[in-house]
Amino acid sequence: METNKLPNRMTTSTHEADDSQPNRDKDRYAELEVQDDAVLIYDQKNHCAWIRSNGAVSLYSML
Repeated sequence: METNKLPNRMTTSTHEADDSQPNRDKDRYAELEVQDDAVLIYDQKNHCAWIRSNGAVSLYSML
């Protein structure tokens, strides 16, 4: 019995990003201020990918 295995594409760290790719879209993400001073950050290539926030939280306040 033969099983199809997907290649392991995991990186050594989940916190690393490879920003050295020359074809990376620098203007892919955009922001839009909406009602109640909320900010909408969205992916211009994938309109289903967006984040809405009505405030910023510092990392220190979460510790």
